[in-house]
Amino acid sequence: MLITYVLTTLSANWWPDLLPRPAIILCVVGSCICLFTARRLWLARLLLAVFSAVVLMAFHGHQYISNIVKVDQADEDHSLTIQAVKELPWGDGLEVVASTNHAQGNLKLRWYKALIPLKPGDVIDAVIKTKPPHGLRNIGGFSYQRYLLAHNIVATGTIKSAALKKHQSTSWYWPKLRKSIRDQVKTLVAGNSQAGVLTALILGERKTISPTTRDAFQVTGTAHLMAISGLHVGMVFFAVATVVKAMLVQLVPIMTSAKRLMPNIWLPLKITTLKRLHPQTIAHLVGFLAAFGYGALSDFALPTIRALIFLAGWIIAGQWRWRLSAWRILMLAATLFVTVSPNVVYSASFWLSFFAVFAVLTGVAISRGFGVVGLRRLLIIQLCIFVVMLPLQSALFGQQSMLAPVVNLIAIPWVGLSILPAALLAVVALPVDESLANGLLWVANIQLDWLVRLLQEISRLNWQLLPIDGYSVVVVLISTALLLIWVWIARWLIHSRTLVVYTYSVALISVAVCWSAVYWRQYRPDFTLDVLDVGQGLSVVARKHTSTMIYDVGPAYPSGFNMADAVITPYFRQQGIPHIELLVLSHDDNDHIGSSKQLASAVSIGNYLAPKEVINKLAVPPKQLHDCHHGDAPVASGLTIRLLPTKPQDNANDNDRSCVVYVAEGLSGVLLPGDISKTVERGISTGDIAADILVAPHHGSDTSSSSTFIQAVNPDYVIYSAGYRNRWRLPAKKVQQRYQTAGVTELNTSTDGLIRFVFVHDHWRVQTYCDLVWPVWYECDRKEL
Repeated sequence: MLITYVLTTLSANWWPDLLPRPAIILCVVGSCICLFTARRLWLARLLLAVFSAVVLMAFHGHQYISNIVKVDQADEDHSLTIQAVKELPWGDGLEVVASTNHAQGNLKLRWYKALIPLKPGDVIDAVIKTKPPHGLRNIGGFSYQRYLLAHNIVATGTIKSAALKKHQSTSWYWPKLRKSIRDQVKTLVAGNSQAGVLTALILGERKTISPTTRDAFQVTGTAHLMAISGLHVGMVFFAVATVVKAMLVQLVPIMTSAKRLMPNIWLPLKITTLKRLHPQTIAHLVGFLAAFGYGALSDFALPTIRALIFLAGWIIAGQWRWRLSAWRILMLAATLFVTVSPNVVYSASFWLSFFAVFAVLTGVAISRGFGVVGLRRLLIIQLCIFVVMLPLQSALFGQQSMLAPVVNLIAIPWVGLSILPAALLAVVALPVDESLANGLLWVANIQLDWLVRLLQEISRLNWQLLPIDGYSVVVVLISTALLLIWVWIARWLIHSRTLVVYTYSVALISVAVCWSAVYWRQYRPDFTLDVLDVGQGLSVVARKHTSTMIYDVGPAYPSGFNMADAVITPYFRQQGIPHIELLVLSHDDNDHIGSSKQLASAVSIGNYLAPKEVINKLAVPPKQLHDCHHGDAPVASGLTIRLLPTKPQDNANDNDRSCVVYVAEGLSGVLLPGDISKTVERGISTGDIAADILVAPHHGSDTSSSSTFIQAVNPDYVIYSAGYRNRWRLPAKKVQQRYQTAGVTELNTSTDGLIRFVFVHDHWRVQTYCDLVWPVWYECDRKEL
């Protein structure tokens, strides 16, 4: 019943629409009926779990949308209670999470040039500008909307001005102590080569980890080792409990011998009292307190809380001798979390935490069933983790490291048995002897150096990273089911010694099927044009056969966030694109070429096409560079590319120096004009520029898209590549009216996400993001907004 309840709540991640309110009432009635018959009928218990979970998640979804609408329709004056504060990595600004007096839920706000130091618990009267939760919607990309939903954030925005209304008192001792410990730890680790990873292991802060180190952990499937997680909490608990139990077991004989040799010696406890104490109970209590203190250093992040609740349930069940298996405790903990806080159902960390524990328990059960011990047991557990997590990793991240089981088999014991104890002992030793603390930290740091080097070398093996899309996830799920059936059958057919070999063989065959499916996708028999959702910017990918051209790459920001890492590279990985034959950088504006350096470091690029002022800034061999205002476009096999002569004046601005590219497909074509103004439009409108598809010049600004230009192009479709509720309010209403008057179908990346055109049988097939993926209610059903 608990499993059915939890799985039904988790299914809300894939609901295409929320259950309407009348249907929710019917489910409540059905739950009541099932409640009275649950004792007699197992089917009634099953339906009770399903109805209850559906009511819970549907009601939560409607409440979430209702709160979004309330905040969106409220005025700019809010009374905010600060929940969390962190400094922006650039400039003198803050990022705060706060609750508001206008609705339930949290707001995620940035305050640039903050005038008031804030901390959790403070109440401020603020003037804010917000917009509903929204993220970039691209194939293979991160779902920011699901992230905001998981954290119950109903609006994002900025603080214009604020005044402190109530200052949170810090008279409680623990916040001061925690801040003092954290400051001392940061001072202690500063100067070490792996200071970022050490800070993550001890305090749970990952922001100081270098990008190369972060990528190495992520690509090799060991990112869970970079922060205080349930795994680390469990390691601390069992390590401390084991040591304390061993000490207590040896303490009675030692005290008995001491009393026999020296009858008058004073002992803090009577030997008879000590014998009555249960060593395991005390060991578990001390271990839990150690794990609790370790979790407190991370300010009780959600994975830490989940691990502590699971440990508490396990300890209590053992102490009171309740017949609760680890499986039942896991399900009870999951039920508690999803019932108290339904938004955690949408959290990736929730899925990863519980399914990782589920995989470990499965591995232990299988190995016990076959009587497997030692290294073979560890291999089976790692295989179970790999098999169970493969569909999850594929669905959440679109990729899976094939060497992750082997790497984790090395990294987890290394970190848990050597690196983490040394780092934590350094913190414990700090108040006693600073030189001892530095020595222990040096031991942890040098081991981390070796581990990071190993992970970086493995991450460079491109063949071991398997990109997976939604269709491949289905294949993986089927393969996983077949593998589990195989393990069950193999229990009676083969000897346990050969079980691991046979099971790995079946797993490798499953992976090979997925791998071949992934790499087949890079071949496009029909011309395909994808306009990516890069916010207020532009990036267009044209493909045919194995040839790929990309026009612009979107912006990059001072924070380090860029569209190459966030959008284009995940898209390429998911689509199986290994190489860019031609990269066009239209003109020298950040919203068009800001992410070019990051893209060049991630994907191999054949040729560049750009204006002279952009070419001069590129550190690329001259033979790869081509000036779009002088000469012809470089050849891209499979694609017919033509440059339109704009003849910009020497004093022309960057927008008017844009490369105007025409991509022909049969008698049809696509026009990519960059940010040209009406002046340049008049110059090219005299030529043959008719195209079925037009990317609106300058994101739909009124400085472009003249009526004459629209008539000359005569498009069937126009695409506005603009940010959601952008401050320039693009596309301009006048521009939209001109296209509507001409009978042109309008599409907008801010509302449609990625937009795909495929030329099939002499006509264009148009698909938006929600047509290409499984549509979910929090991304594709936003009628109220």
